[in-house]
Formats: sequence, C-alpha cells, structure tokens
Amino acid sequence: MTVKKRLFWSNILMILVPVIMTVLIGLLCVAVIWMTLLRGARLDQRDQEDFEHICMAITEVIINWIRRMILNSCMQCWIKMEWL
Repeated sequence: MTVKKRLFWSNILMILVPVIMTVLIGLLCVAVIWMTLLRGARLDQRDQEDFEHICMAITEVIINWIRRMILNSCMQCWIKMEWL
C-alpha cells in the first residue's frame, strides 16, 4: 500500500472512529435513560406530576435565558449601529 493510500485511510478513520464511538455512547445513554424511566423508576401519579412540574420549570428557565441572550445580542447590535 502506498503512502498516499495509507494517509487517505488514516484521515478517513481519524474522522469516522470518534464519530461512530460518540454515536454509540449517545445511543447507549439514551437506552439506559429510556429503560430507567419505563421500567426501573416506577413512577406513581404524584411522582409523575412532580416530574412534569420540574420539566416545565426547567423549560421556562431555558426559554427565559434564550430570550435574554437574543435581547442582549439585539441591544449590542443597536448600540454598535448607534455609534456608527
């Protein structure tokens, strides 16, 4: 095998191996979480309501953070334009 071919395959593998490993580890994590929630957690009604309440609170915090980030970036653009 020539050096050019070895370098080509080395570059391809250097990209593919980490991507494949990341995807496999991600799928494994999703599977573990899925199995825990479906079978291992044994959520009763009260726990389910608490879970949904926490999810809504986290979602609200994330949405507010995104809105602040957008507002801050718009304000920075406006300030830059004002000084031009």
